[in-house]
Amino acid sequence: MTDLAQAKELFAELADLGVDLCIDDFGTGYSSLAVLQTLPIKYITIDGAFVDAVPVNRENTAIVKGTILMARELGLKVVAECVQGDSQIDFLASHGCDYFHGFFKSPPLPFVVVSEVLKS
Repeated sequence: MTDLAQAKELFAELADLGVDLCIDDFGTGYSSLAVLQTLPIKYITIDGAFVDAVPVNRENTAIVKGTILMARELGLKVVAECVQGDSQIDFLASHGCDYFHGFFKSPPLPFVVVSEVLKS
């Protein structure tokens, strides 16, 4: 995101239309703390590279805990990516993570399959 002023204008228009915005892979690439202050963001996702090693890796655990705490203080919802096991779910839930996605329940499925599962 190189033109933050232009992004702010566009994101404000989208938010006015009722679109909830999310920063994907927060903590990597172009995401920054300035974006959280400037744009009308409702969600952040924690990159799977950080989530993958929690709660075993001390550094990743600290980063994930800190990100969740910061998001909470800013009134944001948190999505953890690449969740693959119960220990990760337990850790993330106990620290206030709102949503998880990954292979812990199912690999990605075609829409037709998902809609059939939801109907049953």
